[in-house]
Amino acid sequence: MFAKIIFCLALLLALPAWSQVDSSATGAVNTPDSELQDNDLRMKTPPPVSGKAYPTEVGSQARSNYLSGGINFNTAYNSNVYAGGTGSPVSDMTYSIFPTIAFRRTTSRQIESVRYSPGFTFYQDTTSLNAVNQFANVDFEYRPSPHTTLSLGDTFQQNSNPFTQPGLSGTTVSGSTQNPTAGLIAPYAKSIREDAWGTLRYQFDRNGMIGGGGNFQLIHYPNPEEAAGLYNSTSGGGTGFYNRRLSGSQYLGVTYQYSIYTTSPVSPISPPGTTSQTNSIFLFYTRYLNSVVSFSVSGGPQHLNSNTSGMFTTTSWTPGGMVSMGWQTNRSTFAANYSYTLSAGDGLRGPYNTNNANVSGSWKFSRLWTAELAAAYAGTKSATDFISSSTQDGSTFLFNASVERAIGEHLTLEGGYQYLYENYNQLPSVSISPNNNREYVSVGYTFSRPLGR
Repeated sequence: MFAKIIFCLALLLALPAWSQVDSSATGAVNTPDSELQDNDLRMKTPPPVSGKAYPTEVGSQARSNYLSGGINFNTAYNSNVYAGGTGSPVSDMTYSIFPTIAFRRTTSRQIESVRYSPGFTFYQDTTSLNAVNQFANVDFEYRPSPHTTLSLGDTFQQNSNPFTQPGLSGTTVSGSTQNPTAGLIAPYAKSIREDAWGTLRYQFDRNGMIGGGGNFQLIHYPNPEEAAGLYNSTSGGGTGFYNRRLSGSQYLGVTYQYSIYTTSPVSPISPPGTTSQTNSIFLFYTRYLNSVVSFSVSGGPQHLNSNTSGMFTTTSWTPGGMVSMGWQTNRSTFAANYSYTLSAGDGLRGPYNTNNANVSGSWKFSRLWTAELAAAYAGTKSATDFISSSTQDGSTFLFNASVERAIGEHLTLEGGYQYLYENYNQLPSVSISPNNNREYVSVGYTFSRPLGR
């Protein structure tokens, strides 16, 4: 799936944009006067329906029209490493190397972004956990007309350690119930995850917008001995929304979401998986308090229909929704959310209700120093009576704190602390390493080259 989407996006990127005006090296656009008027009338896409995370970059970090790359060397102390089999967890030192290549280009009608980062992690004593990680992300946005926007994206992750992966859970915060934080992290089980999505938005008059899209997700654990009690899953769905601008700073609308989740046991001796369908209708309201702060709330009914291999079927109604806010200035960012939603997959057998709370912030307190802080909580509770709550109910808490110092133009030095705690006591692959403290130091080298004239 990932390779197909990369190929399709590559073809799209190769096509010349219709009536496109090239940007300069600084990202400025020579836009006609008529299109400037359209820009003044163009509606925002509020967080509940944009499907994107709140910004996490500050100041000059938020760049456009560049080709960049680099390499990061990381050494860390982990207090609780899963030794494999039935052995007791032990502490260990890890050494990681992460090369990265990234590309971003912004024009009057397109935004193209690609990032790829393979990773190599080596354990000093527990060498059986040595692993190769991969992270790849593609985002493409195109405006075929001033009031129509097409967005496509795909993220692929191959991982076996929650601490050594770009896109770590808890470091991004969304305002949409379409992509809540995962409720379970299998600390040292190899996993493959892919998320693909596409949306189309059309502003049909000065204050009205409609849109819709689809999404697909795959989570797979290739080694059963590392993922005891867990379940592979695939899911897909579609959304539609109506967005109304009440004033320059207020938006009101409604969304419809349909999702279907299929889970299958990693081990053949585990109970059979489930097929679950959810339908949700949420009203949403967004207020832009000023140019840097926004607040959103959404909520409504959710309907569940879940089947276990043709043996049991359950249906239910439950409320759901999300509250979120975002704040971004040249020197700091802050985002937070809370959600209550129906979901399935993410390593668990069947559908569950989840409480999610996330907070993330960064502060550039001098020209050379930047601090970041993030925390995430997810609590799950079985949404059906026929699936044992002992294997579904639990919680995850993740905390990250780091400080980074720029050393010259290309070098950075970073130190940080991370903490993971989980209480899924009936899942062997999780309970063998229920909590972990990690302290790390990393040195990074980056380069960036501007694109365009």
